[in-house]
Amino acid sequence: MRIFNKYRGTRGFVVAAERGIRFRYMITKEAIRRTEIIAFWSKHGLLATLDAFKVKRRTLFNWKHKLKQGGGRLDALNPKSRAPKTRRCRIWAEQILAEIRVIFATNTPISVRTRFIRCFKNFVFRLA
Repeated sequence: MRIFNKYRGTRGFVVAAERGIRFRYMITKEAIRRTEIIAFWSKHGLLATLDAFKVKRRTLFNWKHKLKQGGGRLDALNPKSRAPKTRRCRIWAEQILAEIRVIFATNTPISVRTRFIRCFKNFVFRLA
């Protein structure tokens, strides 16, 4: 028996279905909450909003601005990453690293911490 597909021949149906699945969870619950708070603000005013929700005035204006910049799309209110754009990294002098490599290359039965402390003390005394 032949399987019948009622969407066969409909242009763009597969693309629309794939996009629907992909975008289903793009608007987070937090974005919906923020939208509700903005709607409450526009209906009841600033003081009532500040009393009803634990949100600062500046935050409300920031959300409103983000919504405007996003063209009214709710996914503009999704929380962004709070991680720093540039992360700090340790920068060691090459002389210190070379000294650490020399100390660690020896097969003496002492702890790693002790080796590091000895290495660092030796290096500091050599510079002085």
